[in-house]
Amino acid sequence: MFKLFRGRENKARITDRVFMHQHGKWNYCLKVLAEEPNTIFIGWFDATIAELEKAIGLNNSSAVAILNAKTIHRSQVEGSPIIFIEHHPMKSKEELVFDQLGLKEAIILTALDEPLITIFGGEKLIDIMQKLGMKEDEIIEHKIVSRSIANAQQKIEEKLVIEQSVRSQTEWIARNLK
Repeated sequence: MFKLFRGRENKARITDRVFMHQHGKWNYCLKVLAEEPNTIFIGWFDATIAELEKAIGLNNSSAVAILNAKTIHRSQVEGSPIIFIEHHPMKSKEELVFDQLGLKEAIILTALDEPLITIFGGEKLIDIMQKLGMKEDEIIEHKIVSRSIANAQQKIEEKLVIEQSVRSQTEWIARNLK
């Protein structure tokens, strides 16, 4: 009728699960695999995918699916639980993939010591969380956190002129946010 909420109906609901450090995130992935072995992990950068493979101890005979978001197709993930192992610095890229995959909701794992978060003061957040008594294996999950990450991505996207393709978040930030 009035279409007050137009544009929002097709967007995936994001659930951010934030850890203090990367190793906490990888341990969580191991726990997820133990409970749900057919979980598909999706990363944006080759370096992050390689880190998860190393943390899991993958070899060529392992059945764990870790896919690159840049080349993924809907048929590869249908019917399986999906977890994104990192955010892309650009929100629009994420939304495009979520739409292509037909996702209604997306779980994204983030660590406060990741390059994307450290450019917005992740180290300070780690200090605060430790002082508040947060343990290494605890997860922060709240709409405000997801909104803050989305706002940070928007700020990054506003600064970007031309995106250069790279292998890691660190390299992406160094080459694209000069």
